Amino acid sequence: GQVTSNGTSPSDPNATYSLTISAEGIDHGSHPVLPGTVINFGVMDSPVSKNFSSDSGSGSVVKFLITGPSGDPKESDVLFNAVDAHFQTAPNKPGPGDTLLLFGFSTTFDGFTAPAGNRDLEGASEIQSVVSDTALIVTHSFNANDDTGMLTDNGPVIPYVIGHATVGNITASATTNAAGVATAFITYPASHLGDYAYVWAQGTVSTATGTKTVGHIYESGYPGLAPAALFAPSSIVGNTQTTVRVCLTDALQQPLSQQLVGFVFENIGGGGAVATIDGHAGGAFANLTDSSGCTVGAVVTSGLTNAGTKSPDIVVTADGQTATIAISVGSAPLLQASPASVKEDNNVGTTVTLTLTDDHGTAISGALISGTCSTAGASTTSGAPTDANGQTFVVVTNLSLNQPVTPQTATCTYTTSNGAKVTVNVSGVNSCINTPHASGCPVTPQTSVTVNVSNSGLAANQVTGNVAISGISQGQNFSQGCNIAGNNVLVPCVNSFDQNSVVTLVATAIGAHTAFDGWVGSCGITTHTTTPVSDKAIFTVGANATACTATFKCAGPSCP
Repeated sequence: GQVTSNGTSPSDPNATYSLTISAEGIDHGSHPVLPGTVINFGVMDSPVSKNFSSDSGSGSVVKFLITGPSGDPKESDVLFNAVDAHFQTAPNKPGPGDTLLLFGFSTTFDGFTAPAGNRDLEGASEIQSVVSDTALIVTHSFNANDDTGMLTDNGPVIPYVIGHATVGNITASATTNAAGVATAFITYPASHLGDYAYVWAQGTVSTATGTKTVGHIYESGYPGLAPAALFAPSSIVGNTQTTVRVCLTDALQQPLSQQLVGFVFENIGGGGAVATIDGHAGGAFANLTDSSGCTVGAVVTSGLTNAGTKSPDIVVTADGQTATIAISVGSAPLLQASPASVKEDNNVGTTVTLTLTDDHGTAISGALISGTCSTAGASTTSGAPTDANGQTFVVVTNLSLNQPVTPQTATCTYTTSNGAKVTVNVSGVNSCINTPHASGCPVTPQTSVTVNVSNSGLAANQVTGNVAISGISQGQNFSQGCNIAGNNVLVPCVNSFDQNSVVTLVATAIGAHTAFDGWVGSCGITTHTTTPVSDKAIFTVGANATACTATFKCAGPSCP
């Protein structure tokens, strides 16, 4: 709910989301670390509980399954103890290759807060072996926790989480630029929007007392595209027990799981009136949204009247969105629609459930319900007569509500012969999502990117290499090769790419005895001098023209 959107969406949604993660490195004087400093990245999303309670009361809700507040890393050693652990006997057990996260100064998803004086212990370690139910060995020694100038052991007070990634992936490492910033990309499938995850960044530095790691762990998760959309029924019957189903999607209509749905009752009056959801008079549904993006709340109301100037209702909220559910009390037969709002793409069709009851919530069967839409941009089918549950089903279709930037809206109204009526709001989608360069769509600024392929040795060496260039240009997927061969010393390839698009460069040595010799330039990188030299560069296109060079050299006594 804290995220805003500039109105643009991916030009080619493909069920995979990518999120930019940046880490800034500074020294004790708040100066950027040196350009080219290697920062390693990682992500953890498993094992976690999938049956999350919102816990409308107080207290912590555990999400990750191998976690606790009482970790005790042995400073300058590889031994880790946790008196609250069950590393060998719990259903979820850590093993070699899993990652141990220590929260020296961060707050975890699970409500644990690291006590002061342990900043040096923040970071990630790979598990080498499990020694006992409460002890394990990591592959590299923990830091000395010596910010005070001497080793400090505060005992079993460090929150920890153990796990690995089964859903998302992240760039393994990146190098810092002149501002001390290294950028990685975390990628995850649309089917896991809302899942919890930790992301960490960690570097290695040399100090007066030896080598240590410097890390930071961040609560990330797998977000969807803002703004979210909230779907709830139009009304419910009051003074009875019933259920309310609320669903949440992102802007691309993908379900958002594990999201908290809040609620408040309005205009219920006094005199002993009672209104609760899942046993609470206000707060949040007991269950977070599931993998379908939906949650169901048990509603109990009694003593409600229409005596006030306004009728009673429920306002539900989630991820910055709000929906109002009317509560029908002592009135004529009630017609309900679920969902009461539809975000519909062209000619796909969304099924809406219509339910007809009397003022006590008893189903009315055999009733005919007619429906009309306010504009020709939307249409609705006519449902069969209501069944024994008082229900029938109609399909709402968006015929022409899709428009650039600002979609059109419509209302479809359903009525019965006994006077019951309900309205379903219909909205189209931003047509620029799938056709970003159509008439009326915002023009995506482009930036010139020059990729050079260079012979770093003598021209007579006749090296042969290739750089595959791929990204998004003019809103479409783009791929091109840039080659060097023969006696060429430098071959430039100039392209224009959409700003904020991600471009990938893959260098491949082709000729016999030809070797890739590294990247030089400013395509999101400064100079790559790591060993082995990476053959891939990934960067986000900015507003300024940029250039970088892939160098090849002769790696043998002669090159053809």
